[in-house]
Amino acid sequence: EWEYLLNKFIHKTILEHNGFNVLWALNFIQNIGYKNSFLYLPEVNIFYDVKNSNQLNEIDLLGIYDGTFFAGEAKRTAEYFLTDREADKFIELMEYISPDQAFLAFGKYAEDEKKIEKIKSNLEDFRKNFEAQFKNIKLTILTFEDFINFSSPAIDFGIRGNNVYAFFEKLDSQ
Repeated sequence: EWEYLLNKFIHKTILEHNGFNVLWALNFIQNIGYKNSFLYLPEVNIFYDVKNSNQLNEIDLLGIYDGTFFAGEAKRTAEYFLTDREADKFIELMEYISPDQAFLAFGKYAEDEKKIEKIKSNLEDFRKNFEAQFKNIKLTILTFEDFINFSSPAIDFGIRGNNVYAFFEKLDSQ
């Protein structure tokens, strides 16, 4: 019989601080690269000046894949992100950091299933506003519940990874 004791830090990171969403997003980002080149910095505090007042914000995703500088946020729900302060903070950070690609990664759209369609609509509005404001930053929005077939962890990485091949097969079948 196998017995496991989950480390309290790991448990807290994954379940309480969106650690799962960060790990999942990083796996996704790493697997979209073709050159198998990937660098990531764990949660980073960014200090910047907004309207003549010093501001501190953290960012969950910051790194480079295949020479593409990326930044992003991972949240448990899109509903939480769409609160005024979270969305505004993301816009401020993207304006200051100016990455090549921005990512938003959510575990799900909302806790309440009745709100999902409204949240999807609000996310699409956010995407349109983002793309209008940032012509040079590609925005990718990921929601784990949309990736139903993404149920097993990858055992290999990069352009030869199982998830990358599955993604290309999905594209070819459409």
